[in-house]
Amino acid sequence: MLLGAGPGNPDLLTVAGLRALQDAEVVIADALISDQILDIARANGAELILAKKHEDGADPEQQRLNECGVEALKRGKRVLRLKGGDPFLFARGGEEILWYREHGFDIEVIPGVSSCFAAPAAAGIPVTHRGVAEQLLILTGERLFSLVCFAGSFLFSLLYSQRMEREEQRQQFRPSCQRALWCFS
Repeated sequence: MLLGAGPGNPDLLTVAGLRALQDAEVVIADALISDQILDIARANGAELILAKKHEDGADPEQQRLNECGVEALKRGKRVLRLKGGDPFLFARGGEEILWYREHGFDIEVIPGVSSCFAAPAAAGIPVTHRGVAEQLLILTGERLFSLVCFAGSFLFSLLYSQRMEREEQRQQFRPSCQRALWCFS
């Protein structure tokens, strides 16, 4: 099972996601999953396999996590791959589905609440608003520098806090572009 954990608050897990987390025997979690969400798995006795920082980048660690998942499935365990936000929005969820299929496993996907919707909502900012922002553009912070923002758009970008100020200074946003930059460390 592939679960999107949402923006980190356990109250924002979907009902199906909470049930899956409570039923899992092995939880393979990304590094940014909050302790409060991991505590749900711990309370139910799940084995936790946590992503680690890797000096050679994310690919070797991604491979390790994929292999751990397949090994646990071969042992007959109920495996939950836990990813932040929604697993198909900047999260390699599609790649993981293909990996498991190539190894003979069909994986159920439980979408999560994406922070690109939850963060503005928590701040009282609608991502679309008639007459103000009639389209939504979602970018990773890595691509923000090449953005051209159009009138009637709402721009939402996830940026790591240490990069936010530098990226904001580099932008030449049009005044008619509504924008929100959500930062996390």
